Amino acid sequence: MKRSLFSLDDVLARWDFHNPPSEWPEAWERAAANQPDQIPFLADSAIAQSAVFCGISPEVHTALLDAATLIRSDPLMVQTAWFLYSLYFADSIPSAATIWTWPFVSQYVKGPAALIPALVLLAGVPHVQAAHGKRNIPTAVTRDTLADIEIWIRTYRRQHGEWGFNNMSWLSHAFSGHLFRLGRLQFIHKPFAGPAHAFIHNTSGRVLALSAPDVKIRTDGFVDGTNDLFDPLAFNPVLTQSEGAVTGHPIHPLGWVETQPLTLSLAEWTPTLAPGKPILDIHIPESGPMDFDLCGEAIRQALSFFPRHFPESIPAVAFHCSTWFFDFQFQKILHPTSNIIRFQREFYLFPLFSYDREAFRRVFGSPPTDLTTAPRDTSLQRAILDFTLAGHRLRCAGGFLLIPGLKWGSARYQVTLPETFP
Repeated sequence: MKRSLFSLDDVLARWDFHNPPSEWPEAWERAAANQPDQIPFLADSAIAQSAVFCGISPEVHTALLDAATLIRSDPLMVQTAWFLYSLYFADSIPSAATIWTWPFVSQYVKGPAALIPALVLLAGVPHVQAAHGKRNIPTAVTRDTLADIEIWIRTYRRQHGEWGFNNMSWLSHAFSGHLFRLGRLQFIHKPFAGPAHAFIHNTSGRVLALSAPDVKIRTDGFVDGTNDLFDPLAFNPVLTQSEGAVTGHPIHPLGWVETQPLTLSLAEWTPTLAPGKPILDIHIPESGPMDFDLCGEAIRQALSFFPRHFPESIPAVAFHCSTWFFDFQFQKILHPTSNIIRFQREFYLFPLFSYDREAFRRVFGSPPTDLTTAPRDTSLQRAILDFTLAGHRLRCAGGFLLIPGLKWGSARYQVTLPETFP
């Protein structure tokens, strides 16, 4: 058996890592015993082949090659790269939650080692190509899906000032064959986990959502603890079903829970969406403007893509998205023709436990230490700063778009709402 050149403790000390997963020591020895003399995916030719397929730009391609040169000259980094590869591409790719506990994902790394995770992912590109090929997924979809690698490399540089990659957890969805980019948006077929139950009226087609009971709601209708605000009068919504009826606290389409429950007749209202039902989860990659029409085209592509390439899957009943810009308060501070507002208005919104720092992280790169001196380069930055400096707090929210009756651009759930907000 090949003996390890370095111990796991050497790695932890080298990059000042803390609290590695409990299974790492055994996994380290197992990977070291199978490590080849030359790591194939660290060769320039292998990097180039995958980078070209993924459409990686010359600038990032050069950064990857430069990092690989330095990594190949350092046996500890070579062994670490092989270890991460062995962990990630084991019998099955670990869950995103598991990967997030890995130090290379959860702790900051400087220098060429920061690109080791990206090089490991590039090593898996042929695996993705083969898996997609078996399902006759178009090459363009595979390439667009894997373009996320460069997006997150650039995000790392924007946040840390150097090239790197620390989101192997998110990319696990793509490399395990669950996430696909179709045009402007990304989609995952998965069970719904939101705190909402949706019903469609049999005659009018009106949609009404009731809150799940396992969430604590403040008297203002938002999740208790959001932005560290707690309400001593917070309550758990009721959701009970008797013969022929369901009683619960309704969710306003703009995203808050009403304090008074109501009862729906199941002879008049058809249950459509509930936790556990199959949905298409939407994610928006950071790659240019969120053009409203392109988003609609992506929705239409998804409606045909999954039944065609995954016929064994239970058909989705809705689209779902959870994001910082689903706070209805953006309708107060942004122009109604903005892409953010037009996208948001297509969805029936519901509240989530959240903090306003997510909006600042997405729009400013990180929460500013001083709002009065924060960048005001875009209209969105200016709107958020003015709103916050006036004493208000933003929130994240979720939203669903039911597939029965779907018509992109109709603002189906919000079109009849008054233009005044609480």
